[in-house]
Amino acid sequence: MAKVDHIGMFTTVDALEDPGVFIGLMDRVQTAPDVQAARADLLARLDLRPGDTVLDLGCGTGDHTREVAALVAPGDQAVGVDFSTSMIGEATRRQAASSAPARFEQGDAQQLRFETGTFDACRTERMLCHVPDCTAAIREMVRVVRPGGRVGILDVDTAGTFIDSSDRAITAAFVTTLTDAIRNPWIGRALRRELAEAGLVDIDVRPRVIEIGYGPVEPMIEMHSVLMEQLGLEPGAVEAWRSELEYANLAGTFAMGMTMFSAVGRKP
Repeated sequence: MAKVDHIGMFTTVDALEDPGVFIGLMDRVQTAPDVQAARADLLARLDLRPGDTVLDLGCGTGDHTREVAALVAPGDQAVGVDFSTSMIGEATRRQAASSAPARFEQGDAQQLRFETGTFDACRTERMLCHVPDCTAAIREMVRVVRPGGRVGILDVDTAGTFIDSSDRAITAAFVTTLTDAIRNPWIGRALRRELAEAGLVDIDVRPRVIEIGYGPVEPMIEMHSVLMEQLGLEPGAVEAWRSELEYANLAGTFAMGMTMFSAVGRKP
């Protein structure tokens, strides 16, 4: 099997000097109340039952795999797969303290090792935006689900990112660097088409605005401030922009968010 090239932040985690930086970033973002609400809505629409076998693709640290596992117990399990061995290592470490029927393994979403029709359902969250070939990943999700099974996706559309600031130029540059750092920044708006072309039916796609607090995105703001300076923006202006956001956070007026899409379809 040919090796598939991966680029982008979360597909190169294992190459970083400290993968814990991105593990911490994931932990921060996934606790945002609006993200939690979107996740709960997707799980409800997947209609998981005890005895179902579920694939959680791009599982990261495995926290949500364990949530899924609790829904299908007793009777079966959730399987978490991630491209990063660092993420799988962390997921396995956290699993040691859990009784949920979940297991974890490293794998490529574009080339899954599972037989056709293995799972009753497959879900993924904020993974397709980073995968080099998101169409191949979606088709693999459909392939490994049995006829009648469900596929659920929660992902972003970074062009819909907003952040309140008096400096429109720096804010626009931030959104640009954020979008450029993601392989498929418009995957959210493409989900209806992608799922239909992959052969799913009864497709239900729901866009929603996700507000994210300063705490979860502070590391992201710091990283992209460096990128903006590398692009030639005046460091003083970038620092003033960051200071404005920090002050807004202290004043309780910080406002940032983005558009996310959740999609569910059934394999005929």
